[in-house]
Amino acid sequence: ANTTSTGEPNGVFISAIFAQKPAALTGCFERGQQLVEINGWRCTNAPIDDVERVLGSTSKATIVAKDNSEAFLAIASDAMSKFNTPFFTNSSAEFRQISIPVGKQKLGLSIMGPPPNQ
Repeated sequence: ANTTSTGEPNGVFISAIFAQKPAALTGCFERGQQLVEINGWRCTNAPIDDVERVLGSTSKATIVAKDNSEAFLAIASDAMSKFNTPFFTNSSAEFRQISIPVGKQKLGLSIMGPPPNQ
């Protein structure tokens, strides 16, 4: 598991997927997956601001994600009560890579990561 120097979980995770948006239409993403790579840029330990900038500035996203629900839950524990839908984990740690033509639409992913001071 990726951790900061203080032992806290690190990484950027999918916290929500919006219906009828490119990411949802692929059927390949799940809440709790960690973003590993975007268009060849390894983002495993990148700050969330950098990940948001890269995702927001691309017309086509090739994303590699993996299940890391344990670290996601550690980061999101305070926010989990805000979600109305149950959180399901997938025990598979396999990586998934999918290319999404974004065009003028938003990707349709909401992401979450640790606070910047970690």
